Amino acid sequence: MEMLIVKQTEYGAGKGVYASEIVRDGADLFIFSEQVVSWAKATHRAIQTGKNCWLEPAKESYGHYLNHSCSPTCGFQLPNKIVALREIKAGEEITIDYSTIVHTSKWEMECCCPSLQCRKLVRSFPKMPAEFQEKYKEFNSWEKR
Repeated sequence: MEMLIVKQTEYGAGKGVYASEIVRDGADLFIFSEQVVSWAKATHRAIQTGKNCWLEPAKESYGHYLNHSCSPTCGFQLPNKIVALREIKAGEEITIDYSTIVHTSKWEMECCCPSLQCRKLVRSFPKMPAEFQEKYKEFNSWEKR
C-alpha cells in the first residue's frame, strides 16, 4: 500500500496529498522533482532553488498536488525532497509553507489555508520575519552558492 494518496481537499484547494498511514517525524516522503526549468517555464507549482532556477513537478506527481499551509506538516530539503516536520497522522494532508520555497521578493499570495495560524498573506522567504527564517532555515529552498 502506498504511504501517500492524492484526493480532493475539504477546504476548496483542489486536490492534495494525504498520508494513508502514520508518517514518522523526519521521514523522507517523496522527491519533489528532478526537472530544473527557468522562471519563464516555471508554473505556480514550481519551487525556486536559485535566481533563475526552479524545480517543476511532473503533472501527476505528488509535487503537482502539494498544497500550502501556514502550519505545514512537511518541509522542502535540498536538493529536491519533501520531509516530515513532525509525526503525521493517517488521513492528514501533506503540506509545506510556500514562504520557504519562493525567493522572488515581490511575490506574495492570499492565503485561505485551514490553519488556526493562517497568516492570510504568504510572502517570499526574504520578506518573512527573522524568527520565521531561523525556524525554517533547513527547509529554505534557495541553494547556497
